[in-house]
Amino acid sequence: MRQAALHPQTEAELDKSRQYGLRTLFVLILPLMLGYAITDFCVGWYNAGRVGEADSNAFMRDEQLGYVSRPGYVGVWAAREEGEPEPPADAVRHNALGLRSEEIPPNAPPKEVRVLGVGASLAYGAGRNVQESIWNYRLQAMFDQKEAERGYPVRVLNGAVQGYSTYQAVKRGLMLLPVVQPDIVLVFVRPGRQSMARPSDAMQSVNVGGEWVPIDVVENWPGSLEFIPANIHKFLLEHSNIYQEHRTSKKNQGEGEELAPNFVLNRSEDWPVGTRERVNETLEEYRVLIEVCAKRGIEVRFVMNTEPEQQAEARWEKFLKVRQITGAPAIGTPRKEPTEVLREMIEGVGGKPWDLWDLAERFGRQPEYFTNIQRGDDHWNAEGHLAVAIELYKRLTEGGLLDNQAQARAAKPRTNRQ
Repeated sequence: MRQAALHPQTEAELDKSRQYGLRTLFVLILPLMLGYAITDFCVGWYNAGRVGEADSNAFMRDEQLGYVSRPGYVGVWAAREEGEPEPPADAVRHNALGLRSEEIPPNAPPKEVRVLGVGASLAYGAGRNVQESIWNYRLQAMFDQKEAERGYPVRVLNGAVQGYSTYQAVKRGLMLLPVVQPDIVLVFVRPGRQSMARPSDAMQSVNVGGEWVPIDVVENWPGSLEFIPANIHKFLLEHSNIYQEHRTSKKNQGEGEELAPNFVLNRSEDWPVGTRERVNETLEEYRVLIEVCAKRGIEVRFVMNTEPEQQAEARWEKFLKVRQITGAPAIGTPRKEPTEVLREMIEGVGGKPWDLWDLAERFGRQPEYFTNIQRGDDHWNAEGHLAVAIELYKRLTEGGLLDNQAQARAAKPRTNRQ
C-alpha cells in the first residue's frame, strides 16, 4: 500500500516557528548576559576597593621569569585603610633596571661596593611600606653615615620581586649580575613553599604575533591557530573583570601552592609528591649562582628568614595541628627544624647562610610592633625593616667581608659606569 506523502510546512508556519525559536533563545540568553554583566561590574567594583592589591602596572611579563618589576614604575602599591594617612604618590618606585632602589648614576664611583638583594615579598617591601622605610634604604642610610670613617662608598640595591619563588629570585639575581656588577649578593630565603621551584604555566609566556601570552592560554592549539585564543585572552583581559580575577588567581598559584600550600622543610622522608624534586631544582639554582659569583669575585650570603608560624611556639603548634593535610610537617616537629634543614641544604651546595633566628623570635614576641599582623599579613612594617637593616649592617661590616670586597673592587674598578 502506498504511504501518503508528508505535506511540507507552509511558509507562514516556518516563519512562526523561527520567531518562536528566536524568542525562546532571547529569553534564555538575555538573563544570562545581564547576570554576567552585573557580576562583572560587582567584581570590578569590589577589586577597586580592595586593600593590599598590587598595581598591575608595577609588573610586566618576562619570558624567563614569568614577570618582573616594571622599570621606571612610580605609584602607590596599595590602597589605604579608613583613617590611615594617605601615602605619597611615589610610595613605590622602580628604577630604570626594575629595582626598588634609586637610580645608579652614570658617574657612580667606579670603586664603590655594591650590595644586591634578591628575594620575594619580604625583601621587596610588601605590606604597604613606602620606599624609604624598606631595608635597603635603611641600610643605605647607615652606610652613608659612616662613609667618611670607612673610606669608600657603598650602594645597596633591592632586586627582590613581589610574589617570587626562591627559584625565580635566584634566576633574577643571575640575570642582574652583568648589569649591576655587585660585589655582594644577599639572597633572602625561607624554609616554606617559596623554596619550591617554578611558578605555574600561567607565569610562563610564549610569543604569539609579537606579543607575550601565558603558555596555558594557547596550550593544545596548533601553532598556526594560537592567535585565536591569544586575541580572545587579550580582549577579555582588557574588558572583563571576572576574567582578570581568574587570571590573577592562576598567576598567584604556582606549583608549590598546588602541591602543598603549607609545606615547610623538615627531616621527614614523607614529603608531598613532587615536592623534593622541586626543592632540588631550587638548590641547583643556588649552586649555579654560587659558582657564577665565585668566578666574578662576588660574595653570596643566603639570608635565612623564618616562616611566620615559626616565630612563636604556640603559633607553630597550632600550625602543625590544623595544616596537616596541606603539607605541614608532622605534629611534634621542632620549631627550628625547618631552618636547620634549610641551613644544611645551603651549606650542602657550597653556600654561606646567615641565620636570622634570634631576630625572628624577637618579631614573634612583638608581632604587632615589627609586622603588619594587625592588618592580616606577616610582612615587615617600617620597624621590622629597620631591625633587619641593623642586623644586615652588623653582618656586612663584621668579619672583614665588606672591607675585603672593597679592596678587591679598588684593584679592579668598574669600567662600565652603571
